[in-house]
Amino acid sequence: MNNVGISYEYAMYLEELPEDRLQTIIHLNCEVTAMVTKLCVPGMVERKRGAVVSISSAAGVMACGDPLYDLYSASKGFVDLFSRSLATELKEKGIVVECHVPYFVPTKLSKIRRSSLFCPRPEVFAESSLRKIGRGPITVVPYFWHEVQHIAFHLLPFWLLQKCILIHHKDIRRRALKKREKWDVC
Repeated sequence: MNNVGISYEYAMYLEELPEDRLQTIIHLNCEVTAMVTKLCVPGMVERKRGAVVSISSAAGVMACGDPLYDLYSASKGFVDLFSRSLATELKEKGIVVECHVPYFVPTKLSKIRRSSLFCPRPEVFAESSLRKIGRGPITVVPYFWHEVQHIAFHLLPFWLLQKCILIHHKDIRRRALKKREKWDVC
């Protein structure tokens, strides 16, 4: 299972993204995912079975992308398209390739502390993910309530989804900057 990822410190415009963070996001989210997969595939091909399960993010499959997290969104989109292409390539060799897509899960990366119906504990998401391996399409939203969100978001008109996500991320940005300002004063 490829579960690597790094995002932004907080929601920010692309021109504000530090160069080292930009390079790290591309390196970890894209290059490392591809390299680890390349290392594992030959053994699976030899055994004529196996599964490559990569973890993307809702940010990588949202119709409007993930404004103020553009590069993270694009890097997770890479994981999805890489998985789709690889699935076609390896299907005839008996290898299942899937891209599992979480929405929010309380982790250090998401900076969410509490779980809820739409934000399951990591072990709940992992159990859902394991139950879905080999049972669905290439891109899988394995946790039921995330799938409900996914369907709902894709039913919204593009302009409305775009506006709602941008407003939400601008609020995250505002709170993060306020918190940073508070720490700078201290």
